[in-house]
Amino acid sequence: MRTVDGPIPQSLYWVFSQVIGMLTKLSVVVFFSPIFLFPGIAVAILGISMGNLYLKAQLSVKREMRYTKLLTRYPTLSSFILIFTAMQGLHCSRILMLQFMASVRFPMMPSALRC
Repeated sequence: MRTVDGPIPQSLYWVFSQVIGMLTKLSVVVFFSPIFLFPGIAVAILGISMGNLYLKAQLSVKREMRYTKLLTRYPTLSSFILIFTAMQGLHCSRILMLQFMASVRFPMMPSALRC
């Protein structure tokens, strides 16, 4: 319970204080020189998009590191882990196969009604 009650409110407080500080500084600059509104918005959009890109890349890296850690720590489970990771993409293959079969059998069927 302490692992959730301590760090999460502290992190949220830090994030909110940073956001409020940045908005205050931007509003003061825009108040005295309104031309800086558009560059400020552009920098904010660029920062958000780069942050999202970083989080997506970091998620994949963490997943691969977790699999590597499991493979090295528990060699008896390594075969099951490898089979599980190989099966994660099977649903996409099955969907593509069903779409191909539907297009071969019923070429005049609208694409919205296919699998």
